Amino acid sequence: MMQTSVDMVQRNDPIVYVQDACYWVKHNPDKFKRLMHLCHREVDAGNPRVTRGDIYNLAREAGLTITECQELKRDNNKWPTLARYMVMLRPRLAKCLHFRESGIERDGIDLIAEWHAIVNPMTFFYADDWKDAKAKCASGDVTAQ
Repeated sequence: MMQTSVDMVQRNDPIVYVQDACYWVKHNPDKFKRLMHLCHREVDAGNPRVTRGDIYNLAREAGLTITECQELKRDNNKWPTLARYMVMLRPRLAKCLHFRESGIERDGIDLIAEWHAIVNPMTFFYADDWKDAKAKCASGDVTAQ
């Protein structure tokens, strides 16, 4: 099957990977919670950095199947988006999850609005974005403890 330029643009469009991550969470809420739990464990252990490769190995060790883990390892856009949501939900995770500016920020994508539209409109986020989560960690905010 030949790929069109529209296919290529969609695959590289940040809104597409935000929505893809949201649909993944909607259809895999237990996996998402398990990934968050692994990150909480790393914060508790004092690990200053958890990367996509680390989470792949931690997830395998925690009993997620190889197929489930490879999905995270192969997809260069899913993990950064899921990690953004994790720190917005639980700012303390920003102690071990680190970010660079991406198309999400450059395009001004409202991650909370996308989550509410796709995953759950009642979800409460303690941080507006990853920068807010980092600031909460730096200031000692109760949500980052």
